Amino acid sequence: MTDGWVVTFSRLPDLNPGDIVFSVGGKPIEQFYAEYDGMIEGSSESTRRRRFLWQTYLWPAKFELGLAGGKQVAIDRLQQTLQRTRGFQTPQGEPKLPAGIAYLRLSSFEDPKIELSAVKRVKELQSAHAIIFDVRGNGGGSTPSQLIAALLNRPWRDFRFTTPFSIAHAGAQNQVRLMVPTLEQNEYDKGYLDAYEEFKNTQSSRPARCIPLPRMRITERYSCE
Repeated sequence: MTDGWVVTFSRLPDLNPGDIVFSVGGKPIEQFYAEYDGMIEGSSESTRRRRFLWQTYLWPAKFELGLAGGKQVAIDRLQQTLQRTRGFQTPQGEPKLPAGIAYLRLSSFEDPKIELSAVKRVKELQSAHAIIFDVRGNGGGSTPSQLIAALLNRPWRDFRFTTPFSIAHAGAQNQVRLMVPTLEQNEYDKGYLDAYEEFKNTQSSRPARCIPLPRMRITERYSCE
């Protein structure tokens, strides 16, 4: 992993997509990120890094970005004038593809009109052998449920949510394990405390919903298996 972070989108005239940020407020950007890493949720390092940029409460109101080449860009989140979002330049037009292979570019999922346009185009391409979806530079947005339904011929599952939770009684029993030496525990106590070890990293999970296709009848049975 390099020490610099690449700018992918910008609304500031002095900060361009492709610029490499090496420091924030005079601190190396990796050090700046590490100071707040414990406050960011995410199941992986890459997820936390992406979310870090959206956790605005962690960023100061005013600071300077140090870019490659020594350029400094002043950031004033309260007073700065924002321009239209600029991203990486993507190739214009459709690439040359073999016969029967269709191409569809999706620049974002924030605007519902883009999804509706994609759904319409997918219906027009029903005879294609395959469709290539170009999502380069797509920053995401709402889940494109209508597009998913247009592409699938069976029900599909939504996201599954999990979150850690603690059980006070189990936590107290685990504290006993730490306070009482193993040699002073009889077999019964040791087995009793060992049983609570299973609750050490308890997770609450909500199963993913099974979503039927819009064209399925209400009385029709469906399964995501």
